[in-house]
Amino acid sequence: MRFSELSKPQPKSVKESVKLPTDYDSLLEQKLREKTSKLLDKKTPTVADLAEKYKTSLGAVEMELKKGIKVEMEHTNKHSVAKEIALDHLGEKLDYYTRLAKVEKDVEENFADGRHPEDKGDSRRHGIPKKSSLSQLDKIGHGSGRKAQLARWQANMRRGRKK
Repeated sequence: MRFSELSKPQPKSVKESVKLPTDYDSLLEQKLREKTSKLLDKKTPTVADLAEKYKTSLGAVEMELKKGIKVEMEHTNKHSVAKEIALDHLGEKLDYYTRLAKVEKDVEENFADGRHPEDKGDSRRHGIPKKSSLSQLDKIGHGSGRKAQLARWQANMRRGRKK
């Protein structure tokens, strides 16, 4: 080919004009991008929308929103982003952050004194028999204090439940 032929625009083949993924990974990546953009394009509800949806007052929604923003600020340092995430969660369940706080409180109860139930010898120090049956552990677990807490933990572990 001469230089003059190279400078002329060459007609594109059909393959070049249509951009097709060359491999399976890029096809998957493209599909994932499409699905993600559809999810992210969903409109974030406003406080008024939520109050209307759940048939409650604006004050109740704003109170939940304040809780939500506080929680979401742990993950971002932009107030607007935290507010948008909180509104999206409240769009699914109005009491989302109340439920979350309850779950976190329940988890903290197990570790309130800084000790972990799996610390060796803790049960023996508190007088829980080593080979207690589930019914004995349940009976001890109805009380309050460290002994009851350890008994509940042991019973849950034996039943296959997680902390």
